[in-house]
Amino acid sequence: MYDDIPFDKETNCLLLEDAGLTGLYLMDLAALKELAKLIGREEDLPLLDERMSCVRCGL
Repeated sequence: MYDDIPFDKETNCLLLEDAGLTGLYLMDLAALKELAKLIGREEDLPLLDERMSCVRCGL
C-alpha cells in the first residue's frame, strides 16, 4: 500500500495522509480528553481541542 509513496528525508515522514490512521489519532485525542477531565487536568483540554480541530480540518 505504501510502496510508491515518496519519503521526505528531512522530516522522516511519508508524503501521504492516511484517513484510517488519522481517525485513530482523533479517537486517541478524544480518549485523552476524557481522561484529562477524569483526573482534573482541565488545563490540558484547550490543547487537545486545538489538536482535534486541526486534524479534523485536514481530514
